[in-house]
Amino acid sequence: MSPTDLDRLTPFQRLILERSLVLAQELEKTANSAPFGQVIDSCESFLLAKGRDFLRQMLESSVQSQAGALEKKVGPLESASAARPEGTKANRPRR
Repeated sequence: MSPTDLDRLTPFQRLILERSLVLAQELEKTANSAPFGQVIDSCESFLLAKGRDFLRQMLESSVQSQAGALEKKVGPLESASAARPEGTKANRPRR
């Protein structure tokens, strides 16, 4: 990826790249500091914890990004009244 390609990234794409790089650096440190014969176990444990956190953060950022884009398109959403008109109440069947 060239520097000009990096300039074309969306803020969300840039966030993923930056966080991925940090995760990769931490994984390398974990692998390099693992005791002999325990590299795979150490890396797996690291990725199970940090990888889940990374995925959760990216999902959260993605949803926030989409919500922000939707608000720009249609404007701020208004809350709807949840009250029912009196004439629509139905009797619940007895069990």
